[in-house]
Amino acid sequence: MRRWALATAFPTLAVVAAWILCQVVFSLDVATSATVAALAFTILAAPLGLWAGQAPGMVRRPPPPEPKPAAPHIFNVGPRNPLFVGRDAVLTALRERLVSGGPVVVQALYGLGGVGKTALAIEYAHRYASAYDVIWWIDAERPNLIGDELADLARAGEWIRDDADSTAALAEVRRRLARMDRWLLIFDNAQAPEDLAPWLALGSGHVLVTSRHPGWDHLATKVEVNIFARQESIDFLRAAVRRLSDKDADDIAYRTGDLPLALAQAAGVLAETSMPVSVYLDELRSHADLVMSERPPSGYPVSLAATIRLSVDRLHDEDLAGLQLLRLCALLASDPVPLDLLFPPPDGLLPSPLASVAGSGFEVGACARRLGRLGLARLSGDGIELHRLTQAVLLDQLDAKEAEDIRAQAEQLLVAAAPESTDDPGQWPSWARLLPHVLALKPTLSDLDEVRQLATDAVGYLLNRGEAEAGRALADDLVDNWHRRFGEADMIALAAAFHLARALRDLDQHEEALDLSEGVLDRYRRLFGEDDPATLAAATGFASSLRALGRAGEALRVDTDTLERKRRRFGDDDPSTLRSANGLASDLRDLGRLSEAEALDRDTLARKQKVLGVEHPSTLTSAANLAADLRLQGHVREAMALEEETFASARRVLGDGHPTTVACARILAADQRTVGQRKRALELERYAADHSVSTG
Repeated sequence: MRRWALATAFPTLAVVAAWILCQVVFSLDVATSATVAALAFTILAAPLGLWAGQAPGMVRRPPPPEPKPAAPHIFNVGPRNPLFVGRDAVLTALRERLVSGGPVVVQALYGLGGVGKTALAIEYAHRYASAYDVIWWIDAERPNLIGDELADLARAGEWIRDDADSTAALAEVRRRLARMDRWLLIFDNAQAPEDLAPWLALGSGHVLVTSRHPGWDHLATKVEVNIFARQESIDFLRAAVRRLSDKDADDIAYRTGDLPLALAQAAGVLAETSMPVSVYLDELRSHADLVMSERPPSGYPVSLAATIRLSVDRLHDEDLAGLQLLRLCALLASDPVPLDLLFPPPDGLLPSPLASVAGSGFEVGACARRLGRLGLARLSGDGIELHRLTQAVLLDQLDAKEAEDIRAQAEQLLVAAAPESTDDPGQWPSWARLLPHVLALKPTLSDLDEVRQLATDAVGYLLNRGEAEAGRALADDLVDNWHRRFGEADMIALAAAFHLARALRDLDQHEEALDLSEGVLDRYRRLFGEDDPATLAAATGFASSLRALGRAGEALRVDTDTLERKRRRFGDDDPSTLRSANGLASDLRDLGRLSEAEALDRDTLARKQKVLGVEHPSTLTSAANLAADLRLQGHVREAMALEEETFASARRVLGDGHPTTVACARILAADQRTVGQRKRALELERYAADHSVSTG
């Protein structure tokens, strides 16, 4: 209180004292006045400062800034990248594992070449620099020089004399690190785990490793560094090149496959030139090797193209079969290449030495693992996955003859691997794995009938799988190209048109489907006659289009004639005959001839269960049709029992998102409401609503 009273009284005293001093000063000469004034200021300054700091209600001076965390005493990491974006989750997780106190404090960042492993390690070193006394970077690409680079740490820390030999320096490093814990060693671009094994037990500090090699399981905690998320790519590009729009950045990110090194190279070119984005993308599409040979950006030792060339040269010298496998995969999609489907290949198809390796799953796997260790491919349980820019650069490095030979090999491998059936759900996973590679070979441009038929069968798979829009797009492309190249009478082009008409029906484009299916039927009749299997299949499709447009009477006449012809030619139990019987029963139901429809549907269902199996998709269709017959005749509970069984089977066999499954749910929901089962009806309605989005 006494101190506060003095502080509050001080302004008045200061004014009085100032007045007295002024009187004295004005009575003195100039020099003496200046001296007295300075003395007065000194006398008054300290109490005024006390008053300003202590008086209630007065603004205090801001505290001095906190001192910045001390940098490591020893630090040889390169400069921080000012354009570093994203990776926050990886960095945070990395830090948490390193400080967790667990037994493993070695973290291995691994991934494809150019994915940003080194940049991530540099960012970690700078971001957490204050947590360490020593951070030392070692170029681990040449294993025989790792010891020398560690010895340099002793010289940098002045732990030994500069003229001491490396053996003594290295011994001092070991001694010092064993007694410290606030240190971080970064081994960059390690070639193999065994190269680092002697250097990973130096004490209780932290170790980061960057490597393309994925086999660090026994020495470190593996951290896979993947490509950027799309938004990270966009953020990076727009920070580096201010003139880019979001769309420009998105287009570049898509074309470069979100690979950080490729993005950095693209940003470098676009930032230094006035080149339009469209021109850059055209050049990248046409000359990937040339564009990706541009000088590397800061933080990367070599360009993407040079990185790939170095690895290819090494493969050529050490594993020619692996190089041949790599180039084969470059012709296929960037999706995983299913080795178990492609190998063993047909005899005489592949060149030596890949031909001798390809007969053994173990040896093919060894080749694939070698590609992974060099950072050229990513391996998973689904196969080998190459980045799209790696593929583009590899293809640009081939001459026209090499590319054509490899394409022919890839085409024949896919033809040999194609599943036998498109309507067997058990074979759909194989189709799903193969389809991206079929499309990557651009079957619209192929002259080989086997490849063209494979593409046509792929449309059938898509439609059976319930992917009508994708099936329509592929079929439309095939028909358009093949009609122009081979004519409308071409058998495979006609088969593609047949599938296209079905896709249009599935998408409720019934007028267009009717025109196309009628044209296909007419061409088959002219070319092969009324009883040819292709003509009869086309007639069944034409009748389906008529029925979809409400022309059940016309459809009935076509289906009746077609069913009779199929029975004579194939027999009563042939799957094609049963499809026509199914169509005829639908015509009868639409015309109100319900008892006839029920009888035919019961017979068809029994035959399909015997021939195709109880849960074949075609059998489920017949079961749903029989339930409709029963419901329309007033046998709702009997219909519901069959619908429940069919719905459960459809979920097991076709999956929740299949159009047939969703349709079964909707019909069953309506019947449940009819009998007052509102809770069950609501469950089914919600199910249908939740899954109808996936059906498109």
